[in-house]
Amino acid sequence: MLCPNNIFIDTSIFDGQAFNFASSAFASFSKAAAGQNLTLLLPDPTEREIQKHIIRNAREALKALRDAKRKAPFVSKWDQWPKERGDWINERDLREIAFRELSEFREKFQVVKLDYEDIHLPEVMDWYHQERAPFGAKNGKRKEFPDALALAALVAYAKRQKTHIGVISSDSDFRAACEHYSELFYFPSLAAITEAILRPDERITEIKEVLRSEVSKLAEPIKVGFTELSFYPEEDTDGEVHDVSVENVEITDLKVVSMGDHECTVAFDATVSYSAYVSYDDPDSLVVDSSEGVYVHMRKKKGTVSDLSEISGVSKLRFNSSWHAVEDIISLRFDDDEVCVVESPPAEDYRDRDDY
Repeated sequence: MLCPNNIFIDTSIFDGQAFNFASSAFASFSKAAAGQNLTLLLPDPTEREIQKHIIRNAREALKALRDAKRKAPFVSKWDQWPKERGDWINERDLREIAFRELSEFREKFQVVKLDYEDIHLPEVMDWYHQERAPFGAKNGKRKEFPDALALAALVAYAKRQKTHIGVISSDSDFRAACEHYSELFYFPSLAAITEAILRPDERITEIKEVLRSEVSKLAEPIKVGFTELSFYPEEDTDGEVHDVSVENVEITDLKVVSMGDHECTVAFDATVSYSAYVSYDDPDSLVVDSSEGVYVHMRKKKGTVSDLSEISGVSKLRFNSSWHAVEDIISLRFDDDEVCVVESPPAEDYRDRDDY
């Protein structure tokens, strides 16, 4: 299944459905997820928030009942009207019903609870000071720390397990945060991930057709990213490589490896034609200076060479609402961060000892 096997359901989704697990959204999602062996990730901050909201909803429901009785006292004559039990009118019963249904919903998945052990707190504080999602200038920053800790736990899990996570949330801050990580795929609703589960083959066909017609959109960031890698000469790994210029990128293979809501990750193989200025001591010119008893090179290899490099990596892409065009390259990562320059420049005799 190309839809992520690991999912996270934000509190906003439960709130949006009023914790009604019999709703069409929850029922359709549960049916689609059956037999898919999905893992439900549960960060501790999110679990606490869900519990808090259930308790709040129960109290608000009872307050509504009291208000209804005050406005229309005759409703208390109804046989089905709840009986009062001191100051806690059935609140415990309501909470138990909600928690029981939540537990029954989670039983459909393998649940993995995420604590704070793998969270990199300096990174979270960087998000805070940079006003990066889930923090933001327009939002109250302090209340976003639970979401930030939940996000950090998800990122740590994804990187540790080398896996993808479907983040289901109606919170736009989560959407913005997911754009920074190729491992996270954002779904704005249960309906969106339900569709992704049910229509993988059709979606893959659409994606591949678009990529064949718009391959240049992926080739361009590969071209830019390639020049930012580290380069070294094959003949002397301590040599220098400068002024890398890409002449052509040919994508030789593309595979769709994971999908989200109008997003997907593709694994690619490509051949890059490039030129670079290479400089290093000619290893074949090494001699011993008998007067000093030291080794010296008599020639230096330097000049611009043309070479080919086979590279691979993954890229996260965003499509338009119809899946008919690539809107943006969200991220791109190469499998290797070093490139070996195989071609050698011509050798020149040293004419000036300051040349090395």
